[in-house]
This record gives sequence, structure tokens and C-alpha cells, in this order.
Amino acid sequence: MQDQFQFIRQHAYSNNQRQLGMLVGLNVQVCDVLDLEKIDWHLLHSFELKPQPLRCGAHVRQTARIYAIAELISKACQLAHVLLQDVKVPSFEIPYVLDIKESNSGPDWFYAEILVPRVERISQRVIELAYLNALTLIRKIVQSIQRSGAITHLFEPLQREFVLPVQRQVPGAKSTIPILECAFQQEIPFRHLGNGLYQLGWGKYATLFDRSANQDDSLIGANVSNYKHLTTRLLRSAGLPAPDNYLLHSVQHAQELAQKMTFPLVIKPADRDRGEGVTANLKDMAELKLAYEKAAEFSKLILLEQHLPGVCHRITVLNGELLFAVKRRPRAVVGDGIHTIIELIALANEDLNRKVIQKRLPPYPFDEIAKACIQAQGLTMNSVPRDGQRVALRMVQSSEWGGEPEPVTELIHPANVQLAVRAAQLFRLSLLGVDLMTEDISVPWYENGAAINELNFAPVLGRTHAYQRAGVARYLALSFPTKGRIPVELIIGKGDLLSFAKKRVVELRLKGINAMVSAPHGLFNRDGNFPIFSTNFNCVEQVQTILMYPGLEHLLIVILGAQDLEAGLPVDAFDLLIQLDNDGVQTEYSGKSLQFNEIQEITRRAFAL
Repeated sequence: MQDQFQFIRQHAYSNNQRQLGMLVGLNVQVCDVLDLEKIDWHLLHSFELKPQPLRCGAHVRQTARIYAIAELISKACQLAHVLLQDVKVPSFEIPYVLDIKESNSGPDWFYAEILVPRVERISQRVIELAYLNALTLIRKIVQSIQRSGAITHLFEPLQREFVLPVQRQVPGAKSTIPILECAFQQEIPFRHLGNGLYQLGWGKYATLFDRSANQDDSLIGANVSNYKHLTTRLLRSAGLPAPDNYLLHSVQHAQELAQKMTFPLVIKPADRDRGEGVTANLKDMAELKLAYEKAAEFSKLILLEQHLPGVCHRITVLNGELLFAVKRRPRAVVGDGIHTIIELIALANEDLNRKVIQKRLPPYPFDEIAKACIQAQGLTMNSVPRDGQRVALRMVQSSEWGGEPEPVTELIHPANVQLAVRAAQLFRLSLLGVDLMTEDISVPWYENGAAINELNFAPVLGRTHAYQRAGVARYLALSFPTKGRIPVELIIGKGDLLSFAKKRVVELRLKGINAMVSAPHGLFNRDGNFPIFSTNFNCVEQVQTILMYPGLEHLLIVILGAQDLEAGLPVDAFDLLIQLDNDGVQTEYSGKSLQFNEIQEITRRAFAL
């Protein structure tokens, strides 16, 4: 018999969770021998998962065995969340084990009901596969600990049976999870609208995001920046430093133009990113021909341009502010004074292989290109570099080969920041990654001949390095100074709650505040006169719908019965709870100071009076 995953029902916000929830049932077989510390070690070093303490109901803690099994199931659920993040599904909330008991499936079988995050418009089958694969992985990790301790044999089946098939089903890109994870940490609400498009924030603060791009980015600017020859022409027209380049139609054309230029040269596709098909520092016609053939494998639009001196520096700016700047160093190994270069490469790749495949960086290469690069540094594969000596395996950094970004945010000259800001303003892009070729980022571009090599619309914002996490945090802090939230009030109790809410809407409107009421009879406009939605929506759906409206500044939620909150709240937090009695006397509670169970208790008392 296999593990079983059962979707029980959709849930609202409950148990102080910050993501919409759903209740699931897991029927699993658990062995008695559990070394949780060793499991945690493998989860950390192979999956980059630092397990969090168990969150559960009080009755789950009644026996040591049930508690230990609940811990294991919680770790499996947390691993499922990591697997979902690996395929671009933003599942961050720590699972809450509501109940666990022995199952009638047989000895050592248990049934658990767990609250887990619900991401709208993501296939339920994707969610189910993540949990079932996580449960299988946990069981096999336990078995491997008992035998050899190694778990690398689990990585290839996981990649083949879950990661690759599911990745093709889930929309999004590399920046999706880092941005949403940071939003979750900063308590900025978000929801998936479909096809990788997310809304962050509520009402007047709601902002649409696609990857790292947002609704303020110009479509024209984004389209132009995707074509390097058009980008260069626009930059040069505006007086910004950029290399002149030429679109090629054949190898012969490239060779004819090269005769009129000075080597070294660069050939690259005009409409690709991630360094695909780029060959820099071409020194003769033979290399030129090979570079053209390589670029032609990626695109029909191929550029020839002068090779720029210096190192590529990525300057990422947002609305006139610097997020971060990095020096893009090529992939390299670092000597220890003991091992040869080929041994250092093997050791580095061995470290990479300890992680699951989807979390690995590109392998350290030891191909002919690497050998030529090493030779250019006066070394061979059998050389023993001194301790701390960097040995580059490529001439330039790229997403294709990997690299080692070196933060230079504290070193960059203000003139270079301003240059990147001017480029973003020229293309009408709120967020932009500007690649500046310079020999020294601390020197103004106009003093050392630096030039813009490339512009990157919707640049990748990762979470691997500290500077990336800090950059994403600053991006969201600048974009959502109020955490993207508008005031939300919850109205409960006796009497004519709807009339009270409508009256309050009118009062707010007189103060110039655009407010609306969400109630079981429909969603009422700012005048409180008529419903603008039907009652087909449940409370949670109705509230989530109105929070999409860009002009909304204040929301009042009317609840007519305690049962409406049994499954949870329609939002993860509110500012004020107003309780009315039959005589119209109101009692106010600060919503931000109340826990979910306190809100439920106040609601039960209010409707019981």
C-alpha cells in the first residue's frame, strides 16, 4: 500500500498563518526507528531546508510516539514546500498538524490532518505530487541512514519523476520565488492571478508582478531592451556610452566588417540573454568564424561589436535607487597550496553533487575552453595554485557557465549609479539591470572609458547570496512602504450590522476615503447603496476579489454568524474588530493584538448574546 494524499477542503486564514490554507489528509506508514537529527542534516545539506519546530494542536502532544510521528510528517510537509518552491510554487507557511491518529490501513499506518498553504490557480495534482514525493523521500532517507548514510541515489529519480515534468506545468521564472518569499517574510500579502502573474498588496497599494517586472514597466522599453542592436542605438542616441555594433547576415559579412575593425571583437546573438551564444575577446578570423557558427545555433540575429576592456559589472536600479552592484567574475577554483587544478575542480564538483539536482549551480568545467583559459594564466591542469589563488575556468561570467558575483555596492561611484538610472529612465523601466564594462567601478564611467554592454529587463533577483536577499528586501520595502495593506475592519455581533457598516462607509467617504463593505448579501460600493457583486462568492472569495480593486482604501467585513469564521479569517490580519449588541452599543478590539483563537471566542460570545 502507498502513501495517500487527500484534499479535504479549502481553508481561510487560521492558526495565525499568513498564507491562505487548505486542509489535507495524509495516510502514511511510519517506522519506529526515527533519527530526526540525521534527517535534519540531510534536509539541510541536500535540500537547503532548515526544518522548523512542529506546529500542532494540543492533543497531538499527548503521547511521545504520536508527537515524534507528527514531527516526521511535519518535516515531510516542509520538504514538500521546498519541492514546490523548486518548481516555482510559493508555498512558505509552516504546516500545522491539526490531528494525527492510528490508521486502519495496517500496523505503523497513521492518518494526519494538516493545514498547509493553498496557492490559487495551481493544479491540485502538482500539490499532491509534491507531498507524495516528499513522504517517499523522507522514508528513503530514513532507510539510507540505517544502511549507508548516503542519499545521492535519490536525486536522479526525483529530477526525472517530479521536477522536470512539473516545471513545465507551472508558470513563473527564477525571480518569482525570491520575491514572493521576501513578501511573505515582510508580511506583504500576495495571490496568484494565473500564468505566473501575481498581485502583491491590497487595494490602492496592489501591484502586479511578472517575474521581477511590475506594472510600472513600459512595454515598449521592455521590447526594445530585448534586442541588443536597438538598445545600443537608443543609448548612443541619448548620449550614453555603448559600443557600436553591426547586424550580420553571413560569416563572410562578419569577416568583411572585421577587416575594418580592430581585434579583439565580440560576436553574440542580438536577442538572447544569459550569455547564450556569446563569444568575447576574439583575436583572429578563425575564432571569428567559430564564434559566428556558435551564435547561429541560438539566433538568426547576430551582432559583431568591439570587445570592451574591463570586467562586466551588473548595476541593478529601481526608480532612481541603487539596489545592488556586483562584479561578475568568471567561474574559478581557489587554490589551497596542496591540490592540482584538476583535483580542485573535482573536489568542487563533488561538493555540488551533494545537493539535489535542481539546486546545483552549473558544474565546474574542465573542457578545452577551460584548459585554454588556464593556459592563458600561465598554468596547466596539473599546476598546484598557491593558497587563496583564484584560477579562472572561463574568460567571462555568464548564466550558462556560472560565476562568482562579488558585491561592489559600497564601492560603486555615484556617477556610475546615475548612468544606470538614466538608462532606466530612457527605457521607461522601473527596475533594470545595467551591465557596465569597466576596469574600476569606483571610477566615473567618463574617466576610464567604461561603456554599457547590455540592459536587462526583469533582471533575475535570486536568494542564494546575501546581497541578493538584501536587494529583494529593499525592492519590496521601496515598493510597499506600508506592507501593501489598507485598513480592514471586522464587524460582528447583533442588530443591523449591514446598516452600521453602510453608515461607516459614508463617514469614511466624507473624510475622502474610498471604502467598501463586504457582506453576505453582496459587496457594496463606497456609497453603500447597492451590491456590485452577486452572492455567488463565499466570504473569503469576496474579500479577495474586492482587494484587487486599485482605488480601494478601506474595507469593512460584515460577519453574520460565528460559523462563518469556523474555517478561518478572510484575511490574515485586520486592524479593528467591532462588536455590536442589540442596542447598538459597540465594543472595539485591536485586531492586530488578537490571535485567531481569541477572535473565534469573541465571535462565539458575540453571536450567543
